[in-house]
Amino acid sequence: MNRFFFPRLVVLFITVAILPLACSKGSSSPTAPENPRDVSTIQLRLGISEVQDDILSVPVEYSEAEDLYAISFRIGFDITGLQPDSVEWNETLMEDNGTFQMLDRVGFMPLAFARFDGGTGIDGSGELCRLKFRILDPEKSNPWIISDPDFLVARNSRGDRMKISTGGESR
Repeated sequence: MNRFFFPRLVVLFITVAILPLACSKGSSSPTAPENPRDVSTIQLRLGISEVQDDILSVPVEYSEAEDLYAISFRIGFDITGLQPDSVEWNETLMEDNGTFQMLDRVGFMPLAFARFDGGTGIDGSGELCRLKFRILDPEKSNPWIISDPDFLVARNSRGDRMKISTGGESR
């Protein structure tokens, strides 16, 4: 057995347990805002995809972020066209922060990021992560952002809910 299996499993369980609290700042629902005012809008979009051999690489990009502290979103895909392979989080986000992804869901991938270092959130624009898919059918190889507000949540460092505007392919 891989000696890193147990520590990775522990980190995964801790991230799964803490992430809803990080998004909700302790409220009973990660989508129910404690303060009904939305403080800013962040743009979330899928960038230009690249194909190498039979792997599709899709960047998830953000822009206009002001104090982005936690975000949760889902990426949808056609299971007859794509098979999830991996997620590569931006190096900056990996420093003292928590990331979460599940690749074993049928037709969608839940993804989330939260800062655990106690500092302020992220400002500006950049790439959150890069999704890798194995192409099964090139005609059905277009992932999208699932725009359901129950699963599309962002918070700033004060716990205020941020609006999310999706660009590119979203449904």
